[in-house]
Amino acid sequence: MVVVDYIKCHIANCDIISLINHPLLSFQQRNLSEYGELIPITNTALIDRTGRLKEKYYRPYKIAFYRDLKFKIYESFEDEKNYNFATIEGSLHKYSNEGLHNFNDFSIQDLNNVVRDIQHRLNLSPKNLILKQLEIGLNLRLTEFKSREVIKGCLMYRRKRFKNVFTKDEGEYIQVFQQRRVLKIYDKALHYLNKGFDIKHEILRIELKYQRMNDLKEKGIYSLQDLLDFDFTYFMEQLSTAWKNVLYVDEIALHNHNNKFQYLYPFYWEQLTPSNFQYHREKLIKILSNSEMDKRQIVSNLIKGKAKSLIEKTIETNY
Repeated sequence: MVVVDYIKCHIANCDIISLINHPLLSFQQRNLSEYGELIPITNTALIDRTGRLKEKYYRPYKIAFYRDLKFKIYESFEDEKNYNFATIEGSLHKYSNEGLHNFNDFSIQDLNNVVRDIQHRLNLSPKNLILKQLEIGLNLRLTEFKSREVIKGCLMYRRKRFKNVFTKDEGEYIQVFQQRRVLKIYDKALHYLNKGFDIKHEILRIELKYQRMNDLKEKGIYSLQDLLDFDFTYFMEQLSTAWKNVLYVDEIALHNHNNKFQYLYPFYWEQLTPSNFQYHREKLIKILSNSEMDKRQIVSNLIKGKAKSLIEKTIETNY
């Protein structure tokens, strides 16, 4: 299981000199030439009136890595004084595995151990790690069907299509952007099999990434310490609700059904009015529930089961 994984934080009250000289961190300079001049970076999103790509000067920074955590120290421009600041980002789950992977179980107690270790080794208090982005997720072990079957059936989130994405680091996955969050679903086992790991079971990964912190700030979560003190059942409910809002189709369950070809294509759903969309969605859910294997409900039960085991383990640990 896993709840909190990726974080991005501003390091408040940071002693920049001590961080640069830390024996576990080896910082390298970025965006500066050997003569101390800013190196321009072409930004494909910026095009001038003649159609030429513009060059943009990004703030110079130093970068270091430790157990898959990335540390950046941003430096002042010439016309600024004492504007240095530092950030930390990466997977706390991978940190617990020497930065190698995050496909195993990772409980709240494991999270607490990682945060204590970071504080001990790097002298970074969780109170001073101000959250800018947060990723929560679950690794679900499937036994009755393949992860790719589930991914194939995820048509839309609410009324918005999933998009297929491929990156060199994470492989292939589907995702949908919400206003402040991103829902992502992929085959975690395949991701690490392609990296040479020996995994003999299916692992479906479902995660929510908070790109803006408004929702969490409303809950009183500003720092990593606030997160540790928070009731994690809230995040389990968020993941469960996110899955519930996925429009899931199953070609086998729809075999010989009159609406098979309409239900299998997002274009059909996009043309429906909100009331008709809800009507046909409920009709689809009923078809799935009457099938020999309701994958949608099985995944829903797995999410709830993980949440229950996580809460029980936390209670036992704190007893």
